[in-house]
Amino acid sequence: MNRILAMVLLVVVACSEATEPEAPYPATVLVSPEAAMVEMSTETVELTATVKDQNGDTMANVTVAWSSEDTSVATVNSRGVVTPMGDGVVKVVATADTVSGATDITVQFDVQREALLKLYESMNGDNWFDNDNWGTNAPLNTWFGVETEDGDVSRIELGRNRLAGEIPAEVGLLKHLRGLNLSQNQLSGPIPPEIGGLENLTHAVVGC
Repeated sequence: MNRILAMVLLVVVACSEATEPEAPYPATVLVSPEAAMVEMSTETVELTATVKDQNGDTMANVTVAWSSEDTSVATVNSRGVVTPMGDGVVKVVATADTVSGATDITVQFDVQREALLKLYESMNGDNWFDNDNWGTNAPLNTWFGVETEDGDVSRIELGRNRLAGEIPAEVGLLKHLRGLNLSQNQLSGPIPPEIGGLENLTHAVVGC
């Protein structure tokens, strides 16, 4: 009888000493994509973060905080959407609890788009007769008067379109430009010498 009682007591003691299973907690954060490239002023990229616990299982409904290590290159909002701000490479970090994961974002400056934007801003673009898609993220060949070949700006036709002001020097950045027509507009100031450096330019009308 004493032996049976001792065994029962042993079972009771063993059960009382059993520990509860460890609650899951964030152990790793995986950011996707692992790396991305975006063009300045034309794209955003949406990142996703997968949080796994200590057992390697995916955790749902875990709050993730996003941050950029250099906001002059790119910013990131609370949904993981990255917006380019300037040339360079930046690490974007996702943090859950005390663990983090990161991805590298490369921002490439879109010289041609920025040159056209400068033309638009410098020459009273908001008041042009036709400025369809100018200043938007739409493909450059959908901007009124802009033609492209293989993605490069090859021709600008903006004659009689109520342009006003000085031609910006940034037009000289359009290295593949073959034709430029800014005639019959209210231009002022000298023709920037940078236009003379466009080796592919064969047709240019910028006067009356």
